[in-house]
Amino acid sequence: VHETSTVTVGFDWKPDLWPAEKIANLMRDSKLCPAPMGFLAPESFRLWESLEAGCIPLVDAVDISRQDLILYDSQYFISFFNYLDDTYLDPHRPRRRFDPILVHNWAISAPNIADILYRDYEDLEHFQSAQIEWWLNLKQ
Repeated sequence: VHETSTVTVGFDWKPDLWPAEKIANLMRDSKLCPAPMGFLAPESFRLWESLEAGCIPLVDAVDISRQDLILYDSQYFISFFNYLDDTYLDPHRPRRRFDPILVHNWAISAPNIADILYRDYEDLEHFQSAQIEWWLNLKQ
């Protein structure tokens, strides 16, 4: 997990934010972790923090276009994880058995995410286990 001494480095206006160690521990104890897009690309360090902590990243279902050019679409993360599988995963190891959870609108998704947690908890456990196994295999 990306850790610094505090998450408020350089921000004296908000000294009550949690230290990075507390955030890292929360992520390790979580099933789902938000991983919103970065400034220049759909993924940010939050994606990698989530994978490293063992929680399932919730990523933006990005649809970014400029004029007639589609820069990123909602298949970005699925394609990205497939690329990681094809490039870095030992072909004799199990392939990824999950796709990332895409969030289309962060403001209205919280109740839906809560439903996932309470209604499909057993499926979420299997999903999380598959993701952790994939991440560990990918790092070897």
